[in-house]
Amino acid sequence: KYLKLFGDAAYGWHDVLISPYATPSSHRTELEDLFNSIMSVIRIEVEHAFGIIVKLWPFLNATYKQRVLLSPVGSYYRVSTLFTDAHTCLYGNQTSNTFNLRPPSLEEYFRS
Repeated sequence: KYLKLFGDAAYGWHDVLISPYATPSSHRTELEDLFNSIMSVIRIEVEHAFGIIVKLWPFLNATYKQRVLLSPVGSYYRVSTLFTDAHTCLYGNQTSNTFNLRPPSLEEYFRS
């Protein structure tokens, strides 16, 4: 299975990254418009996931308290993501509801 990341149109297309078609809509094919439409839903859900993390852990958005090279911001974010995933296992979230998917149990999640 060959996977690619989906990113902002500013990043363009690469071996491991795809993005929306940035050409004006008058120059896109119907298939390109369909791709952009389908992927925009997924992109919005990814942004919701980021929103869930900072909603549960508001300290992450308190940039005035974090100092470049002095605060372990990456560690804060990774731990917050892990805790958010555990919260999702227990309570679900907007993304799992949108895609009608049951989150794994805590045991299933931490076993994998």
